Amino acid sequence: MNKLIYIAMAGTVLVSCNRHVTQKSSTGDYALDFFKEVRAQGKDKGFVVSPYSLASAMMLCAGGAEGNTASEIYDVFGVGVLPLTQTGDSVIVKTANSVWCNQDFPLKQSYLDWASEQYGAEARNVDFGSGHAAELINYWIEDHTNGLIKNVMSEPLRDVHAALVNALYFKGSWSDSFWPDREAKPFYGSTESEAFYMSRTAHFPYLKTDNYQAVRVDYGFGYYSFYVILPEKGKFEKALDSLTDLKALQEAMKDESKEKRVYLTIPKFECEFSLPCIPVLQNLGIKTAFEASKADFSKMSEVPLYISDVLQKAKITVDENGTEAAATTIIKVGRTSVRPVEEPVRFLADHSFIYMICDNRTGQVLFIGQKV
Repeated sequence: MNKLIYIAMAGTVLVSCNRHVTQKSSTGDYALDFFKEVRAQGKDKGFVVSPYSLASAMMLCAGGAEGNTASEIYDVFGVGVLPLTQTGDSVIVKTANSVWCNQDFPLKQSYLDWASEQYGAEARNVDFGSGHAAELINYWIEDHTNGLIKNVMSEPLRDVHAALVNALYFKGSWSDSFWPDREAKPFYGSTESEAFYMSRTAHFPYLKTDNYQAVRVDYGFGYYSFYVILPEKGKFEKALDSLTDLKALQEAMKDESKEKRVYLTIPKFECEFSLPCIPVLQNLGIKTAFEASKADFSKMSEVPLYISDVLQKAKITVDENGTEAAATTIIKVGRTSVRPVEEPVRFLADHSFIYMICDNRTGQVLFIGQKV
């Protein structure tokens, strides 16, 4: 049975770990660094990423890691992700985790028990060499993102030992709806384009600095909000450099004395974005987990493992009624070769040779021939 995490946040709830680490929340402390790293890869392109989804998947890895492999993950993400607030109003938010194990090389039961207890992670056995594993994982992701995220995994997966997957879904209606424009107007981004805008006049939490304005728009009863941080024209990089603490920004905008009557106009938009995350994670300080000769996931498996790939796909739609967004993060765990380093055998097919195509399961030869 699928286990979704539906936990009401009461104060500060931390996920327990078997080591002493600095207690910090992933999404509050590292989300801005994550954003800046992604922006550095393509600053003139629109994108959306999910710090929460990435942190959730990486913490599943951390629970199976030891030594420097674990330390580097905890140094970036802290002790773990905080549980999501469940509002009971016009906001739907849910997250789910799963661990997909190679049926020929099962993961340790102690690790699977930990993943289930701490993160509600469902364990499933799958044959990664069957050609159908990607389809099964994609179906699970689509099911847990209300159909928004599709076709993330692709074959072949025969070199994958395990896959750790997080899915995140959010849908929220504005506390008060916007009025949509009927005609498109210019939007001045990296290039000038056309956009349909929506407007609303109300009292909003509002902040103005030398480099940007910020406004907070609430969903439902205000348990979740949409923040818009608008740099002064021509000062995007300066504004980004001055933005160093998202928690401080959030706290400042909780002050009711900072509310102002605002005529707010923002564009309706949608964005879908896929990201190979290993370069980003390496720049954030996680390196050992990706090195086959150094990674230590001994709490996860008797077989030496390392992270071979980290993928994230996210999608968001913002319109006059509210926001719908989803993301998934997939971590592929590969098996480390334990064979000794040998002098390679020379095989140079520069003369006549025989070739054949075989069914490896039955041994039947489908084709045989020669090149002369």
